[in-house]
Amino acid sequence: MESILKWRVSNLLLASFGVSPMLYTVRGLEDGAGGIEIRVRVLSKEEPRKVRTQKGEEHTVVDVRVGDRTGLVTLSLWDERADEVDVGEVVDIKNGYVGRFKGRIRLNIGKYGSMEKVEDLGFPSIEEIAERQSFRIQRHKTTSKF
Repeated sequence: MESILKWRVSNLLLASFGVSPMLYTVRGLEDGAGGIEIRVRVLSKEEPRKVRTQKGEEHTVVDVRVGDRTGLVTLSLWDERADEVDVGEVVDIKNGYVGRFKGRIRLNIGKYGSMEKVEDLGFPSIEEIAERQSFRIQRHKTTSKF
């Protein structure tokens, strides 16, 4: 939690001098973090599903697997945002937050956040991200002592 506070304070200081806050990486995401700014590539997109909130409201949710050079995370897109991205696109998320659902962290946009498609030719491709994650899994398996 202390690292989240340090991150927020540094971003506020940067913003006060007119400098854009630093971007998070997937590896740097922590449960409970807010004010997230991150650039990710859409790797896969599940079929929409209907959910009912505790208030009884029905919504459409789509889980999107996104990633960068450092890792992968599930991004939950609600209602009209569910159709805003396609596999392969690079998006900037601003003012997102991280929560936990079924034991895994998830990136969320919420009603105060935004998501924008961007052209970034230098951002890793789907294949590069998948290859890097596969290498990490293989390396972990070969170095683990079971």
